[in-house]
Amino acid sequence: MMQTPTTPIFLLTLLLTPLSLATGLPPLSPRRSLTPPAECDVIPTWEVTTFNWFNSSDNLDCVSEVDVPDVCFNSTPSGALVGCDGNLGPCEECGVYGCDTGLPLQPAGYGPPDTISIDIPSVPGYETCYESNPQGIRRYEVGDGTLICAGVAYHINFVGDSNEAISTGHIDFAPIQSWDCNNGSTITASGSVDFEITCSRDAGNNATCVIPEGETVVIPVLSYTIS
Repeated sequence: MMQTPTTPIFLLTLLLTPLSLATGLPPLSPRRSLTPPAECDVIPTWEVTTFNWFNSSDNLDCVSEVDVPDVCFNSTPSGALVGCDGNLGPCEECGVYGCDTGLPLQPAGYGPPDTISIDIPSVPGYETCYESNPQGIRRYEVGDGTLICAGVAYHINFVGDSNEAISTGHIDFAPIQSWDCNNGSTITASGSVDFEITCSRDAGNNATCVIPEGETVVIPVLSYTIS
């Protein structure tokens, strides 16, 4: 705690060393969440209620944008665009750069996109966090970086490994949300968690990773600031 004679506002910051990611190992013992002083013990439980990661074996990669082809597509009566294979017949449009905004996320000859969804509904703005590759804008590597939630200011970070049947995922969470204490102060906080994920593969060698049934993932508060 730090007090200065020039301001009635105090600043308290507690920091812990971030968790390291252990991949392919049994789940780590959970870190204990910090408990703020009683007057600021107002942060809701950060439970991950949804986790679903689909790692495609043959998606169009619009993050690295290496060897992106020109593609063909048709439009449906509703106005949606769908991939078209020019080798099988005429297409409405061809020769368009495959990662242009608004194009089909699965061009002809490619598998479905990588996707990941993580929901933390107890914190406004983080009820649904999602990332896809390809997607129209703000492209990040799925399974190794940022997920956008309610907007670009609302994001979380996830890193994991889908190559093993049982692995470890890691979430870093630093919400922009603040909470009002009972003494007129406000508190902000951040945390991280390592948790078990199980991954299965379909006939196309695409991996789907989830939290094991019956398991609960709660992100502990590992640092907070009261001001």
